[in-house]
Amino acid sequence: MKIYTIKTRKKDYTITPDEIEGYDTLEIISKSLKNIKSEENLSIKTLRIYCPELEEVDENITQSENLLEIKIKENNHARLILESFEKLKNLNSISLSSMKLNEIPNFIKSSLLTLEVLDLSKNNISNLPSFLANASEIKRLILDHNKFNEFPFEKDDFDKLKYLSLDGIKFPEDEILRLREEFNIII
Repeated sequence: MKIYTIKTRKKDYTITPDEIEGYDTLEIISKSLKNIKSEENLSIKTLRIYCPELEEVDENITQSENLLEIKIKENNHARLILESFEKLKNLNSISLSSMKLNEIPNFIKSSLLTLEVLDLSKNNISNLPSFLANASEIKRLILDHNKFNEFPFEKDDFDKLKYLSLDGIKFPEDEILRLREEFNIII
């Protein structure tokens, strides 16, 4: 894996395809960046964004046919950013931790058939939607430190699940017992 990292103090940044040629991962780190653009579609497989003020990501970046994994952490404008990922259908890993999300973003629905890893830890999610049960390929589901108090799924809903993390969730005692027995996890 070759990682191209952009660290900038600019508010706007434009990436050129030549700049990241030969790299499969684009990592963007900035405390002040608000907009990132690209002149053409990028052929990256992984996009990592660590920019609390980022408001806009150009579709030439977010709509890459090769994009399989996104990781966005600690962004104050989650709704604006996540709208740009609506058309992606082949993601196998989504990590949206510490984003202050109140609900699971809709764009995740379009990748449910290919999704293997979903990390929504450290958010404010209060309900888990039933569409999550359609994530037939999910192997790692990380929902730590959210606000829901019921896990409305059965082990059979996730045939390939190998790792379920629900750390920091305040479940009622009967739900804790069910989860321990059915999913063989420690809460």
